[in-house]
Amino acid sequence: SNGENDSQQYSFAASARIKIDSLTNIYFSPNFSRTEGFNFSNSKSSTLKNDLLLNESESFTSSKTENNNFSPNLYFSRKFKKKGRVWSANINTTISESKRENTNNSQTIFYQTADPNDIRNQVSKTKNQTNRYRFTTAYSEPLSDSSNVTVNLTYENKLTRNLRDVNDFDLSNGQYSDYNDALSNTMSQKNSQFKPEISYELNKKKINFWASANLDITDMNVNSFFNSQRYNFQNSFALPGYSLNLQYQFSENKSLSIYNSADFSIPSAEQLTPFTDNMNPLITYKGNPDLKNRW
Repeated sequence: SNGENDSQQYSFAASARIKIDSLTNIYFSPNFSRTEGFNFSNSKSSTLKNDLLLNESESFTSSKTENNNFSPNLYFSRKFKKKGRVWSANINTTISESKRENTNNSQTIFYQTADPNDIRNQVSKTKNQTNRYRFTTAYSEPLSDSSNVTVNLTYENKLTRNLRDVNDFDLSNGQYSDYNDALSNTMSQKNSQFKPEISYELNKKKINFWASANLDITDMNVNSFFNSQRYNFQNSFALPGYSLNLQYQFSENKSLSIYNSADFSIPSAEQLTPFTDNMNPLITYKGNPDLKNRW
């Protein structure tokens, strides 16, 4: 295979601090980034099994990409007269969009199966949008001069929209205007998450200990349209997590550290949606609506 690629990147970042009084501060930090890219490649490949030729593939692809990301962050911190007592709040937003236009001229020949050869001359246009809003508040209370407990609450709302339109080359008009329903799709996903967490910290001369426990409560709603079929589903999750960290200092040069953590992660909408994606002629993807949480 061979090819070339070119990319350009632009970014802007700023930060400001507003000091209300000696104990209260507000921080604001907006960030913006933009990337543009173009690449093309020629490739040839073949697949063999036990010296038997299974398939051959030859392709020319080119793509143009554009990515924009805006993420303002607002942070509030309030200290109290009692040492170690702190209240904070944070609002973080991410608004992003990525676009990609891909031209694919390829042929894949199958030798050992009855599957028809895969010949493509098409243009695909994808657009992925993400709007994420997160609010976090935390309160820390000292229990002694060497220990404290912190309660943390997080709420996040995340909306993603994914669109892929594929058009095949139409010989009658010489344009990419023949809509390919089998490879085109749309999907939107909305996740609402609430996460309470409590943590404890102890700092002594020879021993440092930190532990936390949380519960991730998520409501997922997915709407998708693929190959003239619509698939919608809703699911709710309540997933626990914890982490423990212990460090003991025997001497200036000797110490022992023990760390253990566990949490759950929920499957993505693409992993749960039971549609078959044949965008790659050699690899087929299919979601599983019965997929379980990962520990």
